[in-house]
Amino acid sequence: MKIFLFCVSFLFITLSVFAQKVKNIGELSEVVVLSNIDKENKDYANDVAKVEEGSPYYLVSEYWKNIFDGKLGNASDISDRLLNEFPTFAYGCYLKGVYQLFAENNYNDAYHYFECAINKDNTFWQAELMLGYISALNNKYSTAKSHFKSVEKKVNNRAEVYYFQGLAAYANERYKDSRKEFSKAIVKDDKNSEYYYQRARAHASSGSYPKSIVDLNIAIELNGEVSDYYILRGEAETEDGLEKDAITDYKNAFRLNPKSVESCIMLGWLFANQKNFHYAIVWFTKALELEPENPEIHYFRGIVYYDRNRYDLALLDFEEAISLLWYEPDVYYYRGFCRYKTGNMNGACEDLSKAKKMGVKGISPSLLKKVCEEKK
Repeated sequence: MKIFLFCVSFLFITLSVFAQKVKNIGELSEVVVLSNIDKENKDYANDVAKVEEGSPYYLVSEYWKNIFDGKLGNASDISDRLLNEFPTFAYGCYLKGVYQLFAENNYNDAYHYFECAINKDNTFWQAELMLGYISALNNKYSTAKSHFKSVEKKVNNRAEVYYFQGLAAYANERYKDSRKEFSKAIVKDDKNSEYYYQRARAHASSGSYPKSIVDLNIAIELNGEVSDYYILRGEAETEDGLEKDAITDYKNAFRLNPKSVESCIMLGWLFANQKNFHYAIVWFTKALELEPENPEIHYFRGIVYYDRNRYDLALLDFEEAISLLWYEPDVYYYRGFCRYKTGNMNGACEDLSKAKKMGVKGISPSLLKKVCEEKK
């Protein structure tokens, strides 16, 4: 019979979808950095201090307040108001671009609005910075670098500029360049945990897990309340063979963010690797409480049940995974043997035959013949 080996590296690929989920764009580090740049603007600070509700900079402050409160519709309305009531004010276009980029993932419209901001004020370097960032996200790295050079002519030696250049390089899998840019940002501001976190990502993507852990140690020392920092350190520790440390970090990540499906799944896998199947099931079950219609989690928990010879429970999970359109060929192998163990010979023959046709190894002709000959 085929023996299942837990493969955590494979799991990181399947978890990429979780990393892309954002509940509120105010949680994005890019958005925090942009809002902090605005707060340095003297006109902005003066208008906000005076609470001049009709002033454009007051509306800018209200825009950011609504962003961080998760009231994206209000933020969008404010940017429209700026565009209509203050047509020469570059911030109307700029904030509309921020909304289109981070709330709607609409790169084309965002690019248009950032160009609009520059046309109204050619010193508006943040808008040019975003043009470079969007170009990188569109895999136009040479165009991105051209925009970044233009930014550097307008402002000198800002950590935020290096930060976005690092993100741009990372988006184009230029991890060495990414590390260099984040290192420059750290030189300018060594108290910003996000810069260490982003450099840690670049290290991890290059396979330099010990260096990634070092940067994450610093990031967590500076700000120990960010779930993503513990998740990334857990991934690096897992790859570096430090599974006990990884378990601690994923638990901390879950403590900080009880809705972290990724933390639950990784804890399930790590406990399964240690043959602690009880806690593996506990954590996969927590993950399913958060995402009950995720076929991968049913598949993962089914494998643990299968490994414990709980074929009846495993069968339920494999059937649910298949009903939710999970196409991993191995699921038919496992369901086939669960059916065999629970007396469903017709189903076992059908699943194992299908698994073999899909390229699953470990199903010998003699085994398949034996199972199918027992059909009733």
